Amino acid sequence: TETAQSQGLPVQLTGGEPSILWVTPESGQKVPVRQEPLQEMREPMPEILPSAPESDVLLWPHVPNRHLAHGDSITYGGYSDVPYPMALEQLLDTNSGPSEVINWGLPGERAMLAVARLREGVQTYTPEFVQIMEGTNDITADYDPDQTAFAVQLLVGDARATVPGVKVVVGTITPRKDEKKNEEVTATNEMMKNKYIKRTGAPIADTWQAFYDYGNWEEFYRVGDPLHPDSRGLAIIANTFYQTMVDAGMLGGQQ
Repeated sequence: TETAQSQGLPVQLTGGEPSILWVTPESGQKVPVRQEPLQEMREPMPEILPSAPESDVLLWPHVPNRHLAHGDSITYGGYSDVPYPMALEQLLDTNSGPSEVINWGLPGERAMLAVARLREGVQTYTPEFVQIMEGTNDITADYDPDQTAFAVQLLVGDARATVPGVKVVVGTITPRKDEKKNEEVTATNEMMKNKYIKRTGAPIADTWQAFYDYGNWEEFYRVGDPLHPDSRGLAIIANTFYQTMVDAGMLGGQQ
């Protein structure tokens, strides 16, 4: 290592080439500074490493074919022998190969308050896919449809920020048998489909529409329960999520 003096400050040279040096002046010592105009335009620094194709960049180490089904009691499905995440896993195993669907449902959860728990699940399990279905409890708590739809949009962004490259699918809110609240469900779903989730580009599993397509959808609910689908209704939810992922080209499954 050679040492040169410049304006009283040591400059470290290694093999004649300058190297980075941290300088911490002692108290009271003056540090001379000299400014000179740029004499000539320099050529841009050559690229040291070629850029890798986007398809070759590993955004985050996720577990292949692992799904995290995030939601409230409809996702948790503790009242059923086959909650929708279990039914979804069966569909994936049969049609797309061995898969794992983690049930990350929490009864009573609101989309407004779900960010921290979603982040915890995504960080803990590092899934390749995340299914989000939230909002009916926000409607029960009298949040307006715009607020609820926006809260679900924030969940999409948070999942993607937690594990870059994760594939998110959003389910609409299933119908409710209490008519006034079902009107709010309808309005919230329209805002998600036409504005808030649409702007994220995430595929939408329209479970609400799937129930209506069956005709007498009220028959697929527990007796005396306006919110929770029975096992047949939960199967509709699972099939809607599965078909949405197939249609979006996210899976290798069959139509």
